[in-house]
Amino acid sequence: MTTMAGTSAEGRLIATQEIGDPDRLPALSPTSHADAVRAPTLILHGGADDACPAGQAEQWFHALYTRGVPAQLVLYPGSSHLFPLNGRPSHREDYSRRLVDWVTAHTDR
Repeated sequence: MTTMAGTSAEGRLIATQEIGDPDRLPALSPTSHADAVRAPTLILHGGADDACPAGQAEQWFHALYTRGVPAQLVLYPGSSHLFPLNGRPSHREDYSRRLVDWVTAHTDR
């Protein structure tokens, strides 16, 4: 949450308007609770996402991976926040394929 407040398009607004007290940001950060995560996690992220910069995805991936959580990070170069809906067709196709493959590999049939 602290880095989101300093790097994302809406982060500062969320931090000041919705959260208020900046001292609360670390406790509200998902990375502060990564040690409780056990679920395999696939992170598909636009490399040019201004709403949630790629560094946010990289931090989350690192927090999970270093704790032994099965995790994969895929960054789509030049893609925005909404790339699964309006991005390059090749990125949308890859996103869909990876998502289906991940769910199939990590769920009971």
